[in-house]
Amino acid sequence: MMEPTLTDRLISTIKKSRRNVFLREDFIHLGGTYRQLSRALTELQNARLVVRVGYGVYLRPTLTDVDSGVSQVRRRLGRRVRREVTINGVTVQLGMPSTALNKQDVQDRRKLTMAQRIIEHFPLTVIRQRSLENMDRWQTNGVWVSAFDEWRALMTEGSDAQVLAVMTGEDQTSNRLRQSAPYVGLLMQTEVEAI
Repeated sequence: MMEPTLTDRLISTIKKSRRNVFLREDFIHLGGTYRQLSRALTELQNARLVVRVGYGVYLRPTLTDVDSGVSQVRRRLGRRVRREVTINGVTVQLGMPSTALNKQDVQDRRKLTMAQRIIEHFPLTVIRQRSLENMDRWQTNGVWVSAFDEWRALMTEGSDAQVLAVMTGEDQTSNRLRQSAPYVGLLMQTEVEAI
């Protein structure tokens, strides 16, 4: 007797299950590679045994009520999952995008605010001088990152407008360089902590 194929095992699992919503991960225990499982699920979709409604989410074709389907998918995925599903041509976004800033965004904003405060309080000659002194000390102490090469070129050869553009710019290069800003020590520690 032949061993059942992955497709046969999938059909058997779906028929035995009381669920109406299936996740791709429900079938991993049946064996096969990622690609084999994808082909088997496609075969089941073609045979109308399941309907793919979103990334890794499948429904029984008998579940046609959109509200009921969305409710069941939401219960199955949990509250925190953000996923788009399409049931009977109706696309629904599950979960709400987070409005909270992540830690890196907070740090980026903080570095920008510090740079703006430094520009408000100090002339560019002082900012350039402190930056070069800091970088000289760091290089002597063996503390060096590639961004300091860019800062050194900017502080020695760049125009005032170029220095200001990097210190206050919101582009990726400015943001990246501010992560290794050489003008530290100009603001009082209490002011830095308040930012």
